[in-house]
Amino acid sequence: MNNNIINNPSNGIGRVSTQIINLIGTAANKIGNVATSASTAATAATAASRNINLTNQFKTPYVIYSVLGMVLILVIILFIVLLKVKIPFTKQSKSNEETVSNTFIVIFAVLLVVGVCITFLPNFIGVKNLFEQISNVTYVILYTIFLILFFTMMPRSIINEYAYIISPITALLGMFMFYKGYSNNYATAFNVNYERIKLMILFFCLITIFIVYYNIDPGGYIRKYFGYSMLLTIIITVFAFLYLMIVLTLSDTTGTADAKGATTNNLLNSFSGISSYGSLGFLLFIIITTITISTYPGGFFNNTSTSVFGMILILIISILWSVVLGFNLFPEIGNNK
Repeated sequence: MNNNIINNPSNGIGRVSTQIINLIGTAANKIGNVATSASTAATAATAASRNINLTNQFKTPYVIYSVLGMVLILVIILFIVLLKVKIPFTKQSKSNEETVSNTFIVIFAVLLVVGVCITFLPNFIGVKNLFEQISNVTYVILYTIFLILFFTMMPRSIINEYAYIISPITALLGMFMFYKGYSNNYATAFNVNYERIKLMILFFCLITIFIVYYNIDPGGYIRKYFGYSMLLTIIITVFAFLYLMIVLTLSDTTGTADAKGATTNNLLNSFSGISSYGSLGFLLFIIITTITISTYPGGFFNNTSTSVFGMILILIISILWSVVLGFNLFPEIGNNK
């Protein structure tokens, strides 16, 4: 053994401590480098996923039936609420405040479950990537849900008292959000199906916001300055959306040749089972939901808890359904990455 260490033990202990510290530092640097590499790889993978055209992924049964399964569950929940189906082993709320608070909890739970499924389940990874790719449109969706919750959960007295502040701020913020959502050209980055889906989602959100403003009427300004022109605007917007659906579903192909050599351009020839039955199901859903809301006992919008829950669920269902139809109903043209 070294005489220096024997004669002066403190020097030996110091040297050993220095070596241990150096080893620990080297190990920490290696761990840091591995973590940095993993983080860089994850960032690169995320960036790459945002540039992938998801059209083919949304044409696979694995994704289609997963999204439609979630839509079916949400539709069942929606009509349980609209039709006031009594659920066994549940206690009925005694006060309006308790009903509103329970509704808010249920809405939060539903949104949380949908968000967790889209974020973590592999079946919905395509949906997650899609909403990341069209992030400005996603912000419009979140703003619309916020507006529904704000105007319906906030006491009417506060909304009417501060309507001169609330109305212009929400209107200007809404115009900015819609401008940002509309300004992106996804046909160039991906293909025209992205543009079609973007327009359908923006129309859903716009119609929802118009209906909320018209029924809540903060401070009475809507009926005072717009009157029935606001209702006419809603009706025109709905018909514009229907016209948009008709235009978007027109076939972009030149047609098929029949036995005599003449070309025909039958739209039904290009429909798949998912697109045709999905379109019919979505149309029936809109019709049945509209009839149910219009004949709701006591007025749909007079029941705060039902109207909040109903509008948010209808919006989510319509968006998810339109995404599936957008990728499967229309022909794929444009930039295919």
